[in-house]
Amino acid sequence: MRRSAVVVGLLLTIPRAFAHHSFAAEFDTNKPVHLAGVITSVDWVNPHITIHLDVKNTAWSIEASSPNALARRGLSRSRLNPGLHVAIEGFQSKTMKYRATGSKIIFPDGLEIVLDQHQ
Repeated sequence: MRRSAVVVGLLLTIPRAFAHHSFAAEFDTNKPVHLAGVITSVDWVNPHITIHLDVKNTAWSIEASSPNALARRGLSRSRLNPGLHVAIEGFQSKTMKYRATGSKIIFPDGLEIVLDQHQ
């Protein structure tokens, strides 16, 4: 009985280990990106939200902090509406051409919110 509990516990930690990764392993600080485009959708899931952004007919995926961390910074689901023009600054993925991690988002009204998961 105890052995099966340990096995189940280990199996439950595997998805978290793969889902939560090191910044340096995935993103390149030597490749900053400055993207201006239209939000097409947002995936509000843990451990990071993903903002899908159309930049000149190119689909970008921007990884940001967790939904709870962003809510504490004042970013709500209602603020990230599809069709909204925004600017996002961040860093390029090491493995995917149109993927980045966001450091901040700038809204048309000038509001800036930190997206970085390490803040």
